[in-house]
Amino acid sequence: MGPASTDELPFVATCRTVPSGAPWRWIRLGWRDLLAAPRQSLSYSFVICRAPVCDWVSTSSALAVTMPVIDHAAWHAYREVIDARAWPANRKRSIFRRVV
Repeated sequence: MGPASTDELPFVATCRTVPSGAPWRWIRLGWRDLLAAPRQSLSYSFVICRAPVCDWVSTSSALAVTMPVIDHAAWHAYREVIDARAWPANRKRSIFRRVV
């Protein structure tokens, strides 16, 4: 079985050969763009750098709300599954005990 052509393989993109100095050219062009339009370049980079932070904050706050609810539900499910009759009764205890 020989190598398959790109026409036979699904979802295969053709690749171009890039010269080894091309990344340095891209960096030079990026600096040129930054110096030509600093306000637009910096505002764009601010938006791009802020997006992951906003995503992290929204994900963390969602987990901070949902995880205690899920844990509490799991605790109730656990209590229904196990045989807890031999356990001592749940006595209400005050956080501020009187020390004698």
